[in-house]
Amino acid sequence: MKYATFVIALLSLGCGAETDSGEPAHVEPEPLSEVCERDAERVEAAFARVDGSSLFRGVAPAPFAVRGTSIESPLPHLVVSAERIAIDDVDVRGATAADALAAEMSVRTSLAGAADPSDHAVPSADAVLLYVPSRTMVSHVRLATRALSPRLRFDLVVQQSTGATEEEANPPAWLDAELRAMQETPDMVARRERFRGLFTRASGQCPQARTHAPFLFGRDPSVPEQAAPEGTLSDALRECRCAGVDVDAMVAIGILTGPPNRHPLRRLSFVQVFEPADGAVEAEDGMSIDLLATALSEVEEPRRVRFVVPD
Repeated sequence: MKYATFVIALLSLGCGAETDSGEPAHVEPEPLSEVCERDAERVEAAFARVDGSSLFRGVAPAPFAVRGTSIESPLPHLVVSAERIAIDDVDVRGATAADALAAEMSVRTSLAGAADPSDHAVPSADAVLLYVPSRTMVSHVRLATRALSPRLRFDLVVQQSTGATEEEANPPAWLDAELRAMQETPDMVARRERFRGLFTRASGQCPQARTHAPFLFGRDPSVPEQAAPEGTLSDALRECRCAGVDVDAMVAIGILTGPPNRHPLRRLSFVQVFEPADGAVEAEDGMSIDLLATALSEVEEPRRVRFVVPD
């Protein structure tokens, strides 16, 4: 009898899910939490890609400010950040880095002056493309370029301002360890496969997100194109309500594997001046590069910048 009573109770509960017409009642889903909505937007932004871009970076650290449409140029590429000075991807280190950089540019100037003008393999060294992360302090650029020729033109390349603070990769400890180990894996195909596994791990109990893994880092050749999910990655997180998702890991993966051109770039030319001058932009050490770029965009060419030496 107890068993029969239990079954009847279950049937009664089931009947409560029907309308008077016998049709199943529509049950409204629980509203999405604000935290999950915010996390879904973070992940979507981290995996943002410029239309038509298929470049896979797959290395740490996060890209510098070289994000946006490709800027092709024969000019030397000078990268300055709080952690790094590099020219054409060759690091210049040590307390005398600025002098070493100046010596290298001097050699390039000599080579360019002695080269046949028709030899396009030797770029002119009277200008450089200067890549700087948007939030880098001007002090780093001032110190790195202090010994360079005053005749040098800088083509500052920074991320176009979006009015919002760009999130940086902040991988949790387990992902950070995996990324360090991956630095010993130069093969790009192997890196892609490893990132698929890391993304799957970060997806937690969200199967909707896991279905994106074979298509985020270049399609996994073992998975047919027809298996690609129709919705976006943020849609997937909303559908599973972010269940068990390691959002910080997923965001870090999106940023670190993204192409350098995740966002539009602006290119602003200027030359240095060393004395106050009418119309020159005064760049204090505590100013960030994105603020310097904004100031440069408000003046006409030829733009001049005076890096103010602190007292």
